[in-house]
Amino acid sequence: MKSTIFLICLLATMHSCKEKNTSGNKTQTDTIKVENQGKFTDSFKTQFEGTWQKETEFQTSTIEIQFEKEKNYATVIDIGSGEAPPVKLQALPKDNKLFINTEDEHIQLEVKENQLIFRIQPTTWNKDGTVEKPVENIFKKVKK
Repeated sequence: MKSTIFLICLLATMHSCKEKNTSGNKTQTDTIKVENQGKFTDSFKTQFEGTWQKETEFQTSTIEIQFEKEKNYATVIDIGSGEAPPVKLQALPKDNKLFINTEDEHIQLEVKENQLIFRIQPTTWNKDGTVEKPVENIFKKVKK
C-alpha cells in the first residue's frame, strides 16, 4: 500500500499498476509485463543502464535501469525515496527510447545530455474532452 501511495506522490501520477484480487484484498502486482518489439544494442544499454536520481526539496527519488543477457526488455526499478518497496516494470526499445505501457499511462524514457527524461502521458481525458498533458521529470545519472 505504501508503494502505491508513494508512486502517486513521487511524480504526479508517475504510473499505475494493475491490481489483483486475493482473498478480497486488492494488492499491487510486482511487475507489469508488455509485449516486446525490438532489441538493444550495446551503446543503447550503456546510455540507459545505471542508477538515476531526481532531488526535490524534501527527498531524493531513484530509478534503476538494468539489462539482462538474452532478454529483449529493460527492467526499470522505481526505488523512489526508499520508504516503500520498489516497483519493477518492463520497458521496450523503440527509436532510441524506452517505453512502458500501463492501462492508464504511456511512459517514455529518453536520455539527452546525460539526463534521463521521464515522460508520462496519461490516457485519461479532461472534462473538456482533451487528453491530459504529459508530465516530464528529469533524472541525473549517479551510477553506471
